[in-house]
Amino acid sequence: MHGPVWTHLKGGNVTELLMSYRRLMDYFDDFDHLMPGHNEPWLAKELLPASLAGAEQVVSGQAEYREITDPWDRRLREYAFDQFSILTTR
Repeated sequence: MHGPVWTHLKGGNVTELLMSYRRLMDYFDDFDHLMPGHNEPWLAKELLPASLAGAEQVVSGQAEYREITDPWDRRLREYAFDQFSILTTR
């Protein structure tokens, strides 16, 4: 999705997010658009490979991040990419 992907909340896990993106890529040719649960209702499906690549970089430790504090005073890491970002715990 466009905007931040929250993996820092209870039950969130960036490694599981990566596995979900990989599973979705198995069906990439079967759909025309992405329909995320938040923000914009229709996205170009080309965002999926970019999201997969970003998650792979985060999990492998290759992505750069900046430390931020959210409105609830939680310290997080924000990994910013072109059309989205991934938020994780520190």
